[in-house]
Amino acid sequence: MPASFVTQKESYSPEDIELAIEDLRQELEDEENVMKSMTSNTQTKIEEARAFILNHSYLIEAQRESVDSISSKIRQLVVSNEEKLALDKEYKDLVESAEYVAIADSIAHTKSEIKSIEKYLIKKGRRGRPSAPSASEKEQIRD
Repeated sequence: MPASFVTQKESYSPEDIELAIEDLRQELEDEENVMKSMTSNTQTKIEEARAFILNHSYLIEAQRESVDSISSKIRQLVVSNEEKLALDKEYKDLVESAEYVAIADSIAHTKSEIKSIEKYLIKKGRRGRPSAPSASEKEQIRD
């Protein structure tokens, strides 16, 4: 299914893409630092891991709850916006034209590739930690 121009246009931000690219550059640097840190002794690594959990576990759980709440609201709005778009035929025809779909696909591809590398990094344990997906996460994976 081609990307929706309306959605891509409203969510496209050159600055956000540049930030994501910079974030990926930082991820590359972090990965290089991880490689270097793997040479430290086991006791040091254990102490660093324990300190991390002590300092960050509460915040991490709060952030997870925020993301889950926002995600739910976004899904509800997407459905509502799709219903509204269907009612405006002239605009719908324009944004579904080949030119608009091609641009929307380019934007979507860039975002998708960023998400893909982020998911890869999570799967490899470099960002976040893959956990057993909840029912809503399983639904998201199917969508």
